[in-house]
Order: sequence, then C-alpha cells, then structure tokens
Amino acid sequence: MTNILAQPTGATGNQSPIRLGISGASGRLGQALLQAINHDPRWQLCAAWVAGDDSKRGQETGLAGVRYTALPDADSPDSCTDPANPACPQVVVDFSSPSALKPLLATLRSWNVPLVSGTTGLGVDEFAALREASTDIPVLWAPNFSLTVQLMQDFLARLGRVHGDSWQARIDETHRAEKKDAPSGTALALAQALAGSGAEQAHTVANALEKISDLTFALGPVSIQSHRVGQVAGIHEVNLNTPGETLTLRHEAESPALFANSALQVARWLIQQPAGYYQLKDYTRSVAPQN
Repeated sequence: MTNILAQPTGATGNQSPIRLGISGASGRLGQALLQAINHDPRWQLCAAWVAGDDSKRGQETGLAGVRYTALPDADSPDSCTDPANPACPQVVVDFSSPSALKPLLATLRSWNVPLVSGTTGLGVDEFAALREASTDIPVLWAPNFSLTVQLMQDFLARLGRVHGDSWQARIDETHRAEKKDAPSGTALALAQALAGSGAEQAHTVANALEKISDLTFALGPVSIQSHRVGQVAGIHEVNLNTPGETLTLRHEAESPALFANSALQVARWLIQQPAGYYQLKDYTRSVAPQN
C-alpha cells in the first residue's frame, strides 16, 4: 500500500474495548482467539461464527454470553447496518475455510467492517473476492500470522535477488495431521519470496507449482516437502545452497496462541486504516520502518 499508515493502538484505561467477531470460531485458531481475548479488557467478543452444520452451533462460547452461530446473510434482519450497535463487530478475524470466505466478505462489505483473514487453501476466485472487497473495507490476508515469519520472507526475498540464479533451496514444512492443504500457505509464501515475485503473489504459486507426489512439490529452484504429524502447530525450515555456503533458517510455532495474538495485534491496527488490500508486511513496516 502507498497510504500513510496509522500506528497501532488498543483499548486502555477508559477506552471502550474493541468489538470482535470471529469466523471459524470452533476451529483450532478460533479457539485460540477465544482464549486470547478472555480476561483481556481491550476486546469484547460479540460474534462467534461457525459452519451451519457445526456441532458447536447454538452452544455457549463462555465469553460475554455469546453463542456459536452461523454467519448471518448480508441482507438478514439482524444485519449490523448500524456501526454503533454494541452487538455488532468493529473488526472480524477469520480462520475458517475457503468455502466460507466469499459469504463472509459479502456480509462484511454490507456492514463496512474490516477483515483480518488467515484462511489458507484459497484459490483464484477467493483471492479475487478479497481484492474486490478491499475497495470498500480494509482487508488483510496472510498465510501465517507469525510476525517473525513475515520478516523471514522479507529476508529471503532480498537473498534471492542478491544471489540471482546461483542458488537452490529446499523447504520442509510440518503441520498437524488434520491440516487439509499442502503445501502450507506459509511454505508457498517463502518459496515465492525466494523465487522473486514476493509474498503478495503467494496465491499465484499454485499455477506454477509442480506436484511431484501428494506431499512433495517444486517451484523452480525451490523444492517443498510437506509433513503431516500429530498436533504440530507449524515448523518451517529453509535450506538454501549457494556456491560455497549453506544457510538454514528454521521457525517453529510452539502453539496456536502465537498466531491468535498476532492476528489480534494486526486487527487493532487495521481498523485505523482506510479501505484497501493489506499484507502483513504493511503492518511490520508501519511499526518498524526500514531506514
């Protein structure tokens, strides 16, 4: 983005808490978000959306009397057309599924509510919908909400440019056995950063990605090996070889709380930005400008 970006703030002292909606609230990261805002005075849960056939639908979340509910349609009677309505979110954080994203965007556009999304496995249509929605509301999508991983992507992009064509790389990514998409969105973003297009084009990697087997892929000089084991929160290791040297970068997420807390940190910043399509690098560069 070329905008002059606002600095992040949060509710402190006598400031009102930010009203939060969670899409994908029953999932692993949705549950981590609920835990993260519990007893945090900067946040007030006002919506916990799940799929229509989710077993938690109708149950209590345990926070502020909010139940798990299906996402209301944009034109339903309980739509949040009044931004001052205390029952309606001021920002939504989404860790749901690709099929849920477009209905969510339609609803939030009609409500004029910003979206922070970490849903992965998206296709061309979903990314087009994100871009289209960003003409009306602030939208930030990232495949990984570790701020350290974002800085890792920035470094790898510079490294790829410095070494030109004289390098090869292998990325090993490990996630829980239940994770559906492979390779991970983070592995794709890291590969794309090295390949020279930058993380903002990570969603186009699927078009150039060569599938060797169910869990083995290649993107130009970058090979990607996926592993699905137990309940691993996320491990990404990059091994890069240039003439005469080898570099290894490894990032390990210890729990989903890492991603939940960072997503909330970014959400506090996003609600102060104008409509537009943002990436995690916009946030990191706003809070830690490069000299």
